[in-house]
Amino acid sequence: MMQFVAGAQERNRRLMEQLGKEELAVLLDQIDRLTETAAQMLADEKDLK
Repeated sequence: MMQFVAGAQERNRRLMEQLGKEELAVLLDQIDRLTETAAQMLADEKDLK
């Protein structure tokens, strides 16, 4: 399992190296928005139960 994670981290690192600073900033902003949306969706689901 640890090799799988290490391999995935290495692939992500190589992919991110290919991004320019602006592209990386856009990607990280999108990740932040998706994370916030997912957290809100989970909170909403919890409230429905």
